[in-house]
Amino acid sequence: MWVVLLVSIHLLLGPDVSVVGNFGPYRDRDSCENDLNGVRAEFSDEDTAAWRRGELVVFCIKVSDYRDLATPEPGGG
Repeated sequence: MWVVLLVSIHLLLGPDVSVVGNFGPYRDRDSCENDLNGVRAEFSDEDTAAWRRGELVVFCIKVSDYRDLATPEPGGG
């Protein structure tokens, strides 16, 4: 599963990371990346300016399914 992530890092406040909730999740990377322009189109003026200055990054990231981590291995391992 793939989601769109927004990341900005502030010198004194640290990172600001959020998943874009009104787009995705996607089954594959190409579908996610095809929507990045749509995500940017919904930015506020302030976010658009930050993105143009390189202070805000929007990208796709693969999300692992936690259930795979919690599922016991065959044979009780």
